[in-house]
Amino acid sequence: MNVLLVENESEIRSLLTTFLEIRGHQVADYEDVESGWAAYQAQSYPLVIVDCSMPGGDGLELCQKIRSSPKGYESLVLMVTARTKLGNLGQVLAAGADDYLEKPIDLHHLSIRLAIAEQRVKTMLQHAANIESLHESEQRWSIALEAGGYGVWDWKIQTGEVILSKAGKAMFGFADDEIGNNITEWEARVHPDDRPHWTEVLRALFHNKEDKFSIEYRVRCKDGSWKWMLTHGIVASRADNGLVLRMIGTHFDITAQKNTEQELQFAASVYQAIGEAVMITDSSNRIIAVNQAFTQLSGYAPSEVIGKTPNFMCSERHDEAFNRGIWHKLNTTGIWEGEIWNRHKNGEEYAVWQLIHTIYGDNGNILKRVTLFSDVTDQKRAEETIRRHAYYDLLTGLPNRRLFQDRLGLEIKKANRANLPTALLFIDLDRFKEVNDTLGHDVGDILLQEAARRISTCVRESDTVARLGGDEFTVILSDLPDIRHTDDVAQKIVTRLAEPYHIDGEIVHVSASIGIALYPKNAKGIDDLMKDADQAMYVAKSNGGNRFSHFTVSLLQAEQTRVHLINDLRVALAARQLRVYFQPIVDLSTGRIHRAEALLRWQHPTQGLVSPMEFIPLAEDTGLINEIGDWVFKESARFAKQWSRQFADDFQVSVNISPVQFKAEHNNFASEWLHHLQEMGLPGKNMVVEICEGLLLNADPGIMDKLLVLRDAGIQVAIDDFGTNYSSLSQYKKYDIDYLKIDQPFILNFTTDPNDLALSEIIVMAHKLGFKVIAEGVETEGQRDLLSAARCDYAQGNLYSRPVLPEEFDVLLQHSLNAQTQAEGCMMSETSDHSLLTEQEAAAFLQPYMPSKSAKAWLAYDRQRDPIIPLFLVQGQPYYLESDLENFVTRTLNASARLIRLNNRLYPERRNSLDRRRHGDHRPTAEGAPQHGIKRRRRGDLGLRLHANLEHRAEVGLDRRTQSNQPVH
Repeated sequence: MNVLLVENESEIRSLLTTFLEIRGHQVADYEDVESGWAAYQAQSYPLVIVDCSMPGGDGLELCQKIRSSPKGYESLVLMVTARTKLGNLGQVLAAGADDYLEKPIDLHHLSIRLAIAEQRVKTMLQHAANIESLHESEQRWSIALEAGGYGVWDWKIQTGEVILSKAGKAMFGFADDEIGNNITEWEARVHPDDRPHWTEVLRALFHNKEDKFSIEYRVRCKDGSWKWMLTHGIVASRADNGLVLRMIGTHFDITAQKNTEQELQFAASVYQAIGEAVMITDSSNRIIAVNQAFTQLSGYAPSEVIGKTPNFMCSERHDEAFNRGIWHKLNTTGIWEGEIWNRHKNGEEYAVWQLIHTIYGDNGNILKRVTLFSDVTDQKRAEETIRRHAYYDLLTGLPNRRLFQDRLGLEIKKANRANLPTALLFIDLDRFKEVNDTLGHDVGDILLQEAARRISTCVRESDTVARLGGDEFTVILSDLPDIRHTDDVAQKIVTRLAEPYHIDGEIVHVSASIGIALYPKNAKGIDDLMKDADQAMYVAKSNGGNRFSHFTVSLLQAEQTRVHLINDLRVALAARQLRVYFQPIVDLSTGRIHRAEALLRWQHPTQGLVSPMEFIPLAEDTGLINEIGDWVFKESARFAKQWSRQFADDFQVSVNISPVQFKAEHNNFASEWLHHLQEMGLPGKNMVVEICEGLLLNADPGIMDKLLVLRDAGIQVAIDDFGTNYSSLSQYKKYDIDYLKIDQPFILNFTTDPNDLALSEIIVMAHKLGFKVIAEGVETEGQRDLLSAARCDYAQGNLYSRPVLPEEFDVLLQHSLNAQTQAEGCMMSETSDHSLLTEQEAAAFLQPYMPSKSAKAWLAYDRQRDPIIPLFLVQGQPYYLESDLENFVTRTLNASARLIRLNNRLYPERRNSLDRRRHGDHRPTAEGAPQHGIKRRRRGDLGLRLHANLEHRAEVGLDRRTQSNQPVH
């Protein structure tokens, strides 16, 4: 180390310089105080040796100057004084000196003093290094320092708030909540004699732009006693103008050290003053003396160790080679220094930094050896804590990703040497996210801990189980004589993890998907092996989970295909390979196309039409989904504007949005979409956004905000694929949902078993909550009829049309509009052999038989003006009868049939029956009349089916249903 020596006597200066250089130090020597002070200001010196009395200046004043300087407590100061002036020892220590040397110089005495000083400097430098490490990691610094007995503080200058660690408060006898966190309260506890110096140090820090300080002072404890504290601090934050905003640092209880110094002052005994454990042995390595610090450190009283060799304290951590190295160094250099683990009297091991110094006689013979012990156990434990944080998972105690990769690398090297395969298992828990979302993270953490324990019980001690993060675990199986052992272990893990978990009164079920890759069979390095196992795991998960899967060449090919597909997808949008198709959503009460759902398709230049099930997950994984989703919305809005102008101003287009795009924190899609609608002049009411129900399960505030933005702009919201998750309808009420789209499996189940009430209950509940219901995947007329009977609002599926290009959808819309217009005008308008009565004539003719005053009615006549068939139009739906009106009025008719085209066929019996009823004759209809039933017309060329379920009961008239705006069935 660098040593500053200020001594006016040339012989003593030369002697000290030589002795210090022999001990490996660099010495800067000066003969007067002025030069020494200038040298100290220009450079840092951990050790300063100053003569008390010199011509041209007082050494005590130089010591005081050093202590008052900003870096004054970064140095250890030894004062040189004549033995005749030992009475001035109090002045020496009062000036701030740490120790003293006597004149004339005794080399044996000097050697001991310097050894003590060197050890104290080393401790001081280590302490300073701990302070500097704050800039790298405050958390790691805090753990290490508190483990070493340091109190940690954080001072916010502007507010005066001082956050002191529990250990720091405990030094003064306070519990964490027994003392405030204000600087004024702490300042009041500084000893009155030390407060001016304390204030001056801080003032110098603030005004001189210094970044750190050290100070020793006394603090009043809870019980009224005083403790000496060594406080180190650094500036953690400054304002632009240099003003200090925040400081952090430590304080350390140096009361014991100060007490030792006082003992030195009164007893002038180096042996008891240094505060370090000291052991002295003779030339035969037998203990002849120990101090009190040794007893405190080792637990042994002097009477228990004197006369013994130090071997009884040795732990079993060090082998014979280590001990031989110590003796070799002592015999050749006389000094050994290093870390060693000893055993306490109570059997516990503790770590010390040990310095052994040999004292020789005039003839070169060994007289004694002085050993100093510095307890570093807490420091070693803090280092172990840091190491565990770096290499182990804190939740489960398993190796983390870093240690896992290290061990995997070692196992691969070992496999190469032993020519035995190594297996890597990637384990991912199935449905773990549902547990976290529904039961909370505390339950999830307990489950992970139990899963780690179960996995560990399935492998050998030589195998490695690690947690990479989340619910991902890995297992390294090494030295496999038979690779079939891998399957046994994997199946055992699958079985164990699928067993129920009993956590806080809950029974939780999860399973595991495991991917297996072998080295060197499947991969040639760590990265490839991990990637192969990961791919195999995803295959197991995609097949339903609760199983394991081996990596195969086909998996590799699939991954290569996936990579190529991702690359192609990156250029697909710019290359106009993506197209938007549209599928009609039909109003079941009118048969009219209500709106369209936009569906994305990819026309790949070489692979043809790529399913969205293949490329949408890739877009979500790569982040391309945001750009693609924006494009689909803009395209859909373009056609929504076109069709709303051509066909109906309330025509809507539904757009699906990916949960990944919806949940992206930095994707402000809602505002961008609304801005686009404003630019193109399209109202929000013409757009519907479809979201999956899983998005709203435990939705965070960000999702709520985005939904609110869309709803405020008039955009309607639909829940897509309802029934694919475990959720209830009632929880969607708070989201202001407009439409509920029922997944196709519900439709299929309902068609298979019409008595299954699940679908009907969903529709009824949805209507009560104000939702309209859309049935997806309708493919047959039977499904359509049952849905209509269940009062479903809308239907979508291949029964009506497959997804088509925009130009084809134009044709569908035009035919739908034409069909609706013709139906509302008159079902008879296409026949040239019939004519129509006016509305007044028809009403007068049919008035005795009308089921509702609000129903419109017409009669079709042949050329002889004979009535053929009565026709009703209720809420836009046409009905006509092939039987007498009495049965229509008095009976409940519930039939579904397609409408037939009218011709010139006459029914005289029915006509006569009608004529008789006009004159009050209610005889039955003649035999041969057609069967009762409601017939409705069908336009088969459009593929559009119209259906009605006309139901009439005497107590509920058609006028009541019409006025309530509910569909008439």
